Amino acid sequence: MSLARAIANPNIALIKYWGNINDELRLPANGSISFSLAGLETVTEVRFDPKLEDDELQLNGRTASNAEWERVARGGNLRWRYPWGTARRPELARVLPDGALRPAGPAPVGSLPANADGIHDLAGNVWEWCHDRYQDGLKALPADGSPLRQGIGRVVRGGSWRRTLDMARISVRSWFDDGYFADDVGFRCVASPPTEV
Repeated sequence: MSLARAIANPNIALIKYWGNINDELRLPANGSISFSLAGLETVTEVRFDPKLEDDELQLNGRTASNAEWERVARGGNLRWRYPWGTARRPELARVLPDGALRPAGPAPVGSLPANADGIHDLAGNVWEWCHDRYQDGLKALPADGSPLRQGIGRVVRGGSWRRTLDMARISVRSWFDDGYFADDVGFRCVASPPTEV
């Protein structure tokens, strides 16, 4: 069994609020200051066990599901087509521009506007793996939001910089084989809120 370890320092962003430059997108009128907090880092360890037959990403003892991804992307608004609302706004996503022959490549993490809940990079940039297996249609999805465990490949959501804005709509689900990897595929970490304060 092999082990990989990563250490991350928390980063705090401060914004002096003087209104929005865009009320619909909730973009602040002023820039921000960010800094890292030394001594409060988190340590993440990943163990690779060759005896396991399938990959599984677990954080806080549970896995991130397709339903969790969609809830975060919609920001609580079931009518939104995109993380920012219903309007077709390709400048708010890292996607292949309409009519372009060459993609621009991925953008740095956090460079796309946040949705209503403050979550960045939900449209385009890289496809995001979900734990769910893929099946056509939505009838087989568990009502409790847990991952679908029967089907093919793994669900991916959010589109990528290699696809057009239509593939970055919240309702779009696609899939890749378990062993697939590319420069436009990634994953989003999900953590449960603390049970005690």
